[in-house]
Amino acid sequence: ARLVGLSRAAIGRRDFECAMRYAMSASDIAERAAEPALLARAACGLAFAHLAVGDSGGVARDVAASVRASRRSGDALCAVRVRLIGAENDRRAGRTAAAHALANRITRIPAGNIPATVRARGLLLRDLLAAVPGVDVVRRQVAASGLGALVLFGPPVADERRDIRVMVDDVL
Repeated sequence: ARLVGLSRAAIGRRDFECAMRYAMSASDIAERAAEPALLARAACGLAFAHLAVGDSGGVARDVAASVRASRRSGDALCAVRVRLIGAENDRRAGRTAAAHALANRITRIPAGNIPATVRARGLLLRDLLAAVPGVDVVRRQVAASGLGALVLFGPPVADERRDIRVMVDDVL
């Protein structure tokens, strides 16, 4: 779990080489342990790192692996989180049907029945899918939710990269 967290922090700092190294190490450790819960979280972390570097095929493989391991471990929330990563990957690739379906399912769940971060990611995905050119969906969702790290789940934008690096450095 620590290596996955370090990978996410490295993504926030836009240190993608370090992010991939941490995520791959977490995945290697989880595979050696052969524990489904660890495998699910490690594959989810690796999917996020692959999303950050634009490796669509890597994201798809990691999402599938995480969903399988999540099922074996009974961790439905991990499966939802990684499916959101997969849906953003699909959105970026222009494959929007499945992404729409997931965003609609998540946003219909009552707010108290799902973690605020997962709900915010679902709302962001829904709004990105319906985005009107010129409307800054990511900034609007960050302002509405107060979750600055949401910028990591949207399309990369130069200004936001600088902003998130400052936020991550402040946290660390």
